[in-house]
Amino acid sequence: MPVLGAFLTLAALWRVEHIMAEPAGNSTTQSARAFDADTLSPFTEGGLYLGQHEMGLYPGGRTEIPDSHLQAGLRVAQAIQPLDADGQPDARSGRVVALILGHSNCKMYFTAFHEELKKHDVELRPHVKFINAAVGGQQLPEIRQLKGKVWDLTDRLLSRPGYSRRQVQVLFLHTTYHGWKDLDGRPPRPFPETMRQMQRDLGEVLAHCVSIYPNLRIAYLTCDGFHHYTGFEPHVWQEAFGFKWLIESQIKDEEGTAFEDRDGRTRRLPWLQWGPYIWDNTWDSTYFTDGVHPASKARAIFVRKYWGFLRSDEVAQMWLLRPGGEGARKPPPAASRRTGPPLRGVKVVKDLEYARADGRKLLLDLYLPERASGPRPLVVWIHGGGWSAGSKEGGRWRASQLTPKGYAVASIGYRLSGEAKFPAQIHDCKAAVRFLRANAEKYGIDPNRIVAWGSSAGGHLAALLGTSGGVEELEGDLGNPDQSSCVQAVCDFFGPTDFTKMNDFPSAIDHDAARSPESKLIGGPIQQNKDKVAKANPITYVGKDDPPFLIVHGDQDRAVPYNQSELLHEALKKAGIETTLHRVKGGGHGRGFGPRVDAKVSAFFDKHLKSGKAGGPATRPTTATQPAMKILSGERRLIVVNGYSTSFQ
Repeated sequence: MPVLGAFLTLAALWRVEHIMAEPAGNSTTQSARAFDADTLSPFTEGGLYLGQHEMGLYPGGRTEIPDSHLQAGLRVAQAIQPLDADGQPDARSGRVVALILGHSNCKMYFTAFHEELKKHDVELRPHVKFINAAVGGQQLPEIRQLKGKVWDLTDRLLSRPGYSRRQVQVLFLHTTYHGWKDLDGRPPRPFPETMRQMQRDLGEVLAHCVSIYPNLRIAYLTCDGFHHYTGFEPHVWQEAFGFKWLIESQIKDEEGTAFEDRDGRTRRLPWLQWGPYIWDNTWDSTYFTDGVHPASKARAIFVRKYWGFLRSDEVAQMWLLRPGGEGARKPPPAASRRTGPPLRGVKVVKDLEYARADGRKLLLDLYLPERASGPRPLVVWIHGGGWSAGSKEGGRWRASQLTPKGYAVASIGYRLSGEAKFPAQIHDCKAAVRFLRANAEKYGIDPNRIVAWGSSAGGHLAALLGTSGGVEELEGDLGNPDQSSCVQAVCDFFGPTDFTKMNDFPSAIDHDAARSPESKLIGGPIQQNKDKVAKANPITYVGKDDPPFLIVHGDQDRAVPYNQSELLHEALKKAGIETTLHRVKGGGHGRGFGPRVDAKVSAFFDKHLKSGKAGGPATRPTTATQPAMKILSGERRLIVVNGYSTSFQ
């Protein structure tokens, strides 16, 4: 008791000094000067702290991961594979080691989590192995020393079963900066200085992990939960800023945050993502053993949250969960950061087979509002991912936005460039539209009110759907040939168009390189295959019968240059097509889009799908009667060769 009493007294003294050092808070925002555990709201609720510091897990105060960062994570996750002790691929006996680093609470949480994983063994990839190297008393300042108990234990735990550092590919960092004094015996500095230092320290620890675990690809970051009657609040609550700011700096592609070797930059960090946010000020003393360490029911909550997160997270699914198959249980529907809020009043039809390509099932998910009078207008969502990653699962988020407004949503999967080269991707998209039109009556869809919407690579395919209706060579032969693949409107979010001009503008990607996403799509370096590039260019097929377009693009996009949307917009205007190019000032690749963009998209859909005057015909002439080439773009000339267009200077 004397020890505990002294501990709480010191903590209380720290709290007094800390609060005295805080700046005055805005009366309408969280205020550290008037800290009250009952009124301090979870970080995930967004808003401003002290009138100026944005809350929310991700930029813009949002809780969902930005699409561009998600697509990058999916691309990184594709590289995770079983490795032997030398770091060489070994599908039969190799391992994917998921390492856990942290302090005592982390150790307790993940020990309970390991027991939960045993119950779900049939769902897990057998080569994935978790190693819990968390150590009591080793908080971030101690871990930041880059030597000592945590690092020694990690090596011992790896060596016991014969694993090596080269097999570590995933990291879970659950840590805290709290304490009534720092390593130098001083109280923590005031906010935000302490959390800026925490951001830097987290970065150094993660960079060290990349240096000693050369195949580390992904890191999940989790701040600590609520601390009761200890005097450590609001400091522990504030620690979310340290995590947020580090992840945000990587999303913004700031110096020292690269997770891939590219463009002359060396990988310094793993790809970063939030794990579940667990701070909860509704926990009373019964959730703790001593105000700090979680009791059994707090650990049970953590286990449920973390398992639910990993089970529903698109990136985690790729390296952790078995593909659907014999003995594997399908994850239940879950509202994750990416899938959006629960879908109420919506009928979900999962994994509809819309076609087969070389024996492989091509699937889509259909979201149907149950309370609809008459056939519903349909939004076909096409995911991004550089044509090499991504999945239809992200369509649930779009459905959560659109189904309350009476729209049906179809999220389609398509063959990626690692499986098949262009035009396989547009063949699949067109086959999906034909399937949906053929089954419109069955699912209560209006076949004359269909819009295509996609982002990045998906935006490219959506634009191509809009301009290439009836272009025989792009139709493919995957089913329902009696149906039209035309759409009545297109919403293109930052999709590429003319690949050969992408390097003309600042970009973080060398698009001309042989391994660029565009080169991998067409099967060769784009500047050496201009005929194939022209075939994949939506501008090639622009004509007077095209539907209206809404094009949205950030003018600071470093993945798909803004000029790509300008080129398409100008081509559509010259052809007399209704087109709107919305420039997101300061916006990146899917970053910086907010309520204003949401409102524009909603108004565009309502105008063209609910007004009774859907744009664009349900059918249009094929290339037999209507040449693919219809416009000139600047000095670039287009000619028709063997049924499709080729460009030359």
